[in-house]
Amino acid sequence: MMARPAFRTMRRGAIAIAAMLLSLFGVVSPTLDGSSGAKAQLLPSQGSGPAQKTATPGLASKASPSKALPGPGLPNQFDPHLRLPTAQIAAATPIRFLTDDDYPPFQIAGVDGTLTGFNVDLARALCEELAHQCTIQPRRWDTLLDALASRAGDAVIAGMKSSPEILARADVTYPYLKTPGRFLARRGAKLAPSASALAGRPIAVAAGTAHEAFVKAFFPAAALRSLPSASAAFEALARGDVEFAFADGPSAAVWLNGTTGACCAFVGGPYLESRFFGEGMIIAVRKGDDAMRHVLNDGLQRLSANGRLADLYLKYFPIGFY
Repeated sequence: MMARPAFRTMRRGAIAIAAMLLSLFGVVSPTLDGSSGAKAQLLPSQGSGPAQKTATPGLASKASPSKALPGPGLPNQFDPHLRLPTAQIAAATPIRFLTDDDYPPFQIAGVDGTLTGFNVDLARALCEELAHQCTIQPRRWDTLLDALASRAGDAVIAGMKSSPEILARADVTYPYLKTPGRFLARRGAKLAPSASALAGRPIAVAAGTAHEAFVKAFFPAAALRSLPSASAAFEALARGDVEFAFADGPSAAVWLNGTTGACCAFVGGPYLESRFFGEGMIIAVRKGDDAMRHVLNDGLQRLSANGRLADLYLKYFPIGFY
């Protein structure tokens, strides 16, 4: 069974309230068999090789963050010089996207049953860019790859990251959104994160996560506080129980944008070590469906180049995590 990203369990209530204010198209909650219980919703339209595997070298002695952006913008997720294979799919056949509705703010069902979120908007933008009609249907997270294999849909857009388990069952697009690890501290903190500066300093992390493993590997002298969840780590930072928290950039950005996160801010830059945090979010397609993969890669690259991907990022992450 695919492991669910830790962020799926965070701040559902608060973001569900925000989701009430958004609506793109109506759906109903998934049934126990993993289907939505309703027909897929039509996404309006107007009008490529798999993700590269990165070798896993031995751990370096220290981790160096990328330089933080001065504002909430989105760095280019695609090499602008990358030439992708051309491909076409039948224009009369809608692209059937599958997703789940329990990963705020990437995809979530509001209390009125409407499906919203970054990935839902991205699917819609892809349809417009490719001049294709598309549908999107929510299913349980643990049924998505089975539904794809059984041809219940053509592509899964649900915040998945490439992994051996996924690559054994599906082909994937190039990553469209990297999710770095980030340090947070209370506002006004003067200390910049480094292995020597954080020696003996209390850092809160979610237990059993890549972020905990990263701090253990590169900040071994820190006073690690492993807590049950990222939410618990953020709350410990807000109370002043710890000096720092280290967590997934998107979840931290959402928390910082909320009421309880006003106390705190990102410090240092984003850590993008793929061995810990993956290559980024991808769209999964059926094994061997090269045409669909190439078409989606082309669409993603176009959205990155024309700024629409960055616009979606700013819409859902006004406090950027880069």
